[in-house]
Order: sequence, then C-alpha cells, then structure tokens
Amino acid sequence: MPRFTFRADEIPFKREEKYVGVVLNSTLHNIFANHYKKKATAAQSSAHGGLFGLEHHVGRGNIPIRTSLQLYTALVDCHLIHGADVCPDVDSTTLRQLEAVQASTLRRILGLGTRSSKTVLFTELGVFPLRTRRLILCLSYLQYLLDLPPTHLAHLALEVSEDLYNARHSSWMGDLDAMVSSYSSPSTPVHALPLIDSLSRDTIDFIIRSIKRSQRATHDEKINASTSLYLLHGRLEPQDDGPPKQITACLRHYLNQVTIPDHRFAMTRILLGANNLHGVHSETSTAPIALQQCRMCHVHLETPEHMLLQCVADDETIVIRNEFKQRLADITHRRFSPAVFTDGAALFWLRSVLFDWNAAPVVARWIYHTTRRWKALSLLPCEVSAEISWNSERDNEREHI
Repeated sequence: MPRFTFRADEIPFKREEKYVGVVLNSTLHNIFANHYKKKATAAQSSAHGGLFGLEHHVGRGNIPIRTSLQLYTALVDCHLIHGADVCPDVDSTTLRQLEAVQASTLRRILGLGTRSSKTVLFTELGVFPLRTRRLILCLSYLQYLLDLPPTHLAHLALEVSEDLYNARHSSWMGDLDAMVSSYSSPSTPVHALPLIDSLSRDTIDFIIRSIKRSQRATHDEKINASTSLYLLHGRLEPQDDGPPKQITACLRHYLNQVTIPDHRFAMTRILLGANNLHGVHSETSTAPIALQQCRMCHVHLETPEHMLLQCVADDETIVIRNEFKQRLADITHRRFSPAVFTDGAALFWLRSVLFDWNAAPVVARWIYHTTRRWKALSLLPCEVSAEISWNSERDNEREHI
C-alpha cells in the first residue's frame, strides 16, 4: 500500500472521515450511510431539545404553528437537508432515517399520533416531503455547477461525472438522473436530465416545476384514495379575500386562526381522520359493520358528522350543538335550516363550517367540547386534554367570541 506524506508527516489511512461536514465511509456499500445516521440523530436531538423543549416552558401546543414551523426550519430541517447537494437519495433505506424524524416532528406540531397519515403532514403545513426537498436542492446545486467557468475544478468534476454515467459507471449524475426519473408518471411526466451541453438554468427550472407538480398530484391521489380522509375530498381552501380555491398544500387557515391548543388539536384530529371514532376506518380495515355503530345510539355509523350533528342520544351533546349553532349565527349570520340532518346534509354542513374562514375558532370549540363530553362518558377514547373547562376563565378570555 503506498504511503502519502504531507511535510514529512505520514497521512494515515482511515475507514471513516469527515470532509466539509460530510461523513464518508469507505467500507460501506453507501459511502454516505453514516452521514445519514449522524444527521438523523442530530435532527432528533434538536427537535426534542430545542423545539419541544420550549413547550415544557410555555405548554404543549402554545407555540403558534407558524412559529413552530420557523423553529423546525432553523433547528431540525437544517440537519435533514445537510449534504443534499452531494448525496442524491438513491438509497431509500438511509433516507428513511431522516424521513422518520421529519414525520415525527411534524406530527408533534399538529398534535397527531404515530399512526396518522403522512400525506396530511405536508398538505396541512405546506412542507415538502424530505425526498422531494432534497432533490430540488440537488438540482439547484447542478444549476450552480453549470454557471461555473469551464476551467473551474467543480465544473470539470461535473464533466467527469457525466462521462462515468455515459460509460454506465456509478456517478453523481447517474444518481441524480435516477432520482429525477422516479418522479415521472403518465399523468405528470418528468423529463430525464439531458446531457450537460443541452442543460441550462431554464431546463433545470422546468424539471423542478415538473417535480413539484408531480408531488402535488401524488398528494391529491393519496388523499382522494383514503376513506379515513373523506372530509378532505374536494376541499376548497378559504381565502382572506376572494372565493375559496383548491390548494393541494399550504399552511391551512384553521391552524393559524384557532389559538387555543386543545381546540386546535381536536379540530385537526377530526379533520384528518385521527379521531378513534368507530365508523372511521382506513381502506384496508376489515371491521364488521356492527362494530362501527355509534356507541351512543347504537343505530348509525359513528362518524364525525353523526357525532357532531345527528346523534340525539345524549342531552349534553345536544346542548353543546345548539350553543354552537347560536355562536355560528352570531358570527357568520349562517343558520342551520334542518332540525334533523340526513347523512348527506350532515356531511355537507360539516364540510361547509370546517372550511369557513371566519368560523374556525367557533367550530374548533364545538368539536373540542363535544369530544370531551363523549370522553367523559367513557365512550370515546380521544386524546383531548381536560385542562379547559366548559365555562373556565381561560376559555372566556382567549376565545373573544
């Protein structure tokens, strides 16, 4: 084995070394495997020590969602995207370590459990899945390399990488092209990377836009195919000014407008199918109809619209419902015309108030107190806090309704 020296000092051989912050290992099939592992650990530590550590001082859920996302970007995301420009994610096993940290952090921000849908984490918060975000950063780095002078070492390395790819050898360009091609589908085609001579900033911008479009289409397909997310089917996002419109992913209106954490958590869980109601199941569920019936009236399927608008087996639930109707009328001047809802009408009215720009705090309060009432009867094992009482001072002071 040859000896390398620097100013008479011998340079030792190492199996693992960190170069410009990226951990390299020469004995593993994926030379970046340990880098992914270390960054996943660092991101997890930052999430628990920084973002969620702050909650121990201010209370669970008391950090505004927008602020939580800013802290996520500053403390967690920086580790998750580290090295994305030089490490195309062709190894899904190592990438899953980072994706798990992203999912657990976003679930904590939304107040969802570990078995909740991953897709809604991105559609509700307006965050890109890590695989897509890292690929876009890698393509942006390719734009930077193309803008360098032809004599620049990094540009020369890019040309060598393309030569290796054309010769069917492992290379950075080959990995990047494989990642780009994986986003192509019949409905949303994404073109493969052309040769360097044909590449331009505009071409890469077009590929990035195609990848984003493909990701949005994937989100829509998964939500529309999920039976537990039926409240989100065909959703139109309300706007501060102007009519509502379809937006696949953004920071949703209710997450900003509902300021009481328990109310926001309750509304989020009902909307995103994380509510433990007997009648809400995934598309793979084999639960018999008898086990999906309402635990109050034992007649109807136990769904959010039934619990909130239809069930008349509990007097306190009816009182909460009538108070909500009055509050809604006072704020939005909308009134529920039918006294008893059919299944279709109940679903229509529930969707209409869930996606009303001005009604979010009132609706969240109604959902919280209804689910809390059912939990008090030991009928619904929902994860809602009992910190806020029906007529507590905190409730009255913070709602301003």
